[in-house]
Amino acid sequence: MKKVKNKLLALIVLFSPHIMAQKTIPNWLAFPEKETANDRVDVFENKNYFQLGENSEMIKYKEYVDEIGMKHERYIQTYKGIRVEEGHYILHYSNGELKNMNGATVSGLNIDYTTIIDENVAITNAVNKFIKDFHPIKNYLIEKPAGYVSLSKDKNLKGSLVITSESSVKNEDKAFLICYKFNIVLAEDHSSYTAYVNALTGDVISIRTNVRNCGIGTATGTTFYNGTQTFVTKWTGSIGKYKLYDDCRKIYTYDGGGSPYKDNDNVWTDTDDREGVSVHWGLQRTFDFFEYAYNLTGVDGFYQQVDALADWTNGNAQWGSNQVRIGGEGGGFNSYASLDIIGHEWTHGVDEYSANLVYQDESGALDESFADIFGTMVEYYVEGAHSGTYLMGDDPGAIRSLSNPSTYGHPSIYEGTNWHDYNTDPSDFGGVHTNSGVQNHWFYLLAEGGSQTVGSTTYTVTGIGIENAAYVAYKNRRDYLSSNSEFADSKNGSIFAAIDIWGECDWKVEQVIKAWNAVGVSSTNGVAYDNAVNCSAVSFLHSFGIPYNHKVINNLTSNCTYAPGKITSLTAGNEIRLQPGSNIEGDFIAHIYDCLDSNMRTASSPYPNNYGGFGNTAVDIDKVTLVSDVSIYPNPTVDGKFNVELPENTVETHVEVVNLMGAIIYTSQVTESNRVTFDIAEQPKGIYLVRIISNGNSITKKIIYN
Repeated sequence: MKKVKNKLLALIVLFSPHIMAQKTIPNWLAFPEKETANDRVDVFENKNYFQLGENSEMIKYKEYVDEIGMKHERYIQTYKGIRVEEGHYILHYSNGELKNMNGATVSGLNIDYTTIIDENVAITNAVNKFIKDFHPIKNYLIEKPAGYVSLSKDKNLKGSLVITSESSVKNEDKAFLICYKFNIVLAEDHSSYTAYVNALTGDVISIRTNVRNCGIGTATGTTFYNGTQTFVTKWTGSIGKYKLYDDCRKIYTYDGGGSPYKDNDNVWTDTDDREGVSVHWGLQRTFDFFEYAYNLTGVDGFYQQVDALADWTNGNAQWGSNQVRIGGEGGGFNSYASLDIIGHEWTHGVDEYSANLVYQDESGALDESFADIFGTMVEYYVEGAHSGTYLMGDDPGAIRSLSNPSTYGHPSIYEGTNWHDYNTDPSDFGGVHTNSGVQNHWFYLLAEGGSQTVGSTTYTVTGIGIENAAYVAYKNRRDYLSSNSEFADSKNGSIFAAIDIWGECDWKVEQVIKAWNAVGVSSTNGVAYDNAVNCSAVSFLHSFGIPYNHKVINNLTSNCTYAPGKITSLTAGNEIRLQPGSNIEGDFIAHIYDCLDSNMRTASSPYPNNYGGFGNTAVDIDKVTLVSDVSIYPNPTVDGKFNVELPENTVETHVEVVNLMGAIIYTSQVTESNRVTFDIAEQPKGIYLVRIISNGNSITKKIIYN
């Protein structure tokens, strides 16, 4: 515990070199992997490390588990039992261990509240302030803040006692006060406002709205490609003037010259408005897609304001400086204000706040590809599947195809036909729009399935569904890629992303790898499905005394020499086969994980984030599911005897016992009893594989003899 506490203190001092009275102290901390769970308990035990003081506590009020199994705990700070509004902490756990934490504490609190005013006086002052600053009100209710857990001892309060600051300026030494906090709910429209009143003096500190006032939600207008739609606008205070403003999503749409669109009756049917309406509505639907599908609010996740120029005279579409620019009819072109193009440009903004891929050569091609993928997904989210789902810009006129990139002169294979050699041709920033076809086609194959031949090898992919494929792409770009990532990095990242989502034994992980193989992208550092040990790499690493580790999902083969005094660790999900020529003299470790054919090839439940259209592409389980529920017992076996039992007999089924050298040491036909008994007592103790073969398919399980 001492080691972790010292790190906490060091980090706090780093963020706040001048610890002063009543100051908010931010803190982010990631624990090293070597720390153990026992080192991470009671992180708030010693208050000095968070500058809490003797009268403050951190109290857990919420915990939840996210979509990938991580647990998150939220804490609030209290002072003498009163909630401190600015004091909060979040702890993040993975596999039961605390991985990182972040939040802020308020230090130096010294508040005396033995004599406070009556709450009714505070309410009267707040209502009078509301009437002065907003408008007269006759009927209203005073309520405790919605969803607020009051820690005040006085349960008769209509509101809650809290401690908060007078200033909203960041990084400023603040005066913290004890206040009454309550909601004023108006009977006329049920709108709600939160009031803070100094509980010592009765002064109204602030009145804040609880309504995310996005504007007027009943606007209607005509779009270029999606007919009449409803959308959010804003009445700006001018007589009869509505503008294409959305305060809730922070999207503001202007014409190509930077002037706001205006309308008198909020019915936007004039021809001159069509470009602005199409862009404004399309951006709102794009925002909604990312929020609904991935809980991402705005391009940065924090409602970053985005301005849009519609009918941009350049006759193109761009993202830059938190601005979307869409060319339209006024520029002499068919309007680019279609859902997939708008979603494409917005996704460039999402990338800027995540991987921030450099717009050049391979990283730039990845940036363009992600924009195409999620432009496609925005269109799919709104319209469902149709003939143009995998065409980019199909409404004004397609410019790229994810299903068949060669249609528009783009490559579907890395460094294959139509590949733009950025080493010799720097145009288009190294061919970013052309070479995007490689990952685009990977996405299509992963979503829908299909085959493609690379060299002399044909790869066949079973589609996992468009939503699943998009989630892999989204998590890859968000969690694994960085500014200079290349195609090999995207392959690795998407594999790890799929493993994060479904686990390394899931059949969809195999399809992610096969889809990359089908577009000709290889990687020496990723997790392969089947692979062979690189003997040169073994020798190179061992020459420096570095352990060699290799992991594959299914089968791993080797014919290398492993020298004395060197460490080698091989891991596979199904089989490790040491071929003729293998020479093991060092510290050799072999692991077999339960990534078996039956698990890899049986469709599991899709990621539960279904947002429209025809849903996930299903796998024809009857064609790929093998014999299930095979039972091997006892396992482990201590005397070498064990039984293999099947739930039902299948024609021409037999069972093999294989050692880790790949040699079959026993084989037997399954009898009418559906059970086979083996005795391997004469064999060395260790791990063996049991392979059940039926109708040309097989399931492999492991048996431990110890």
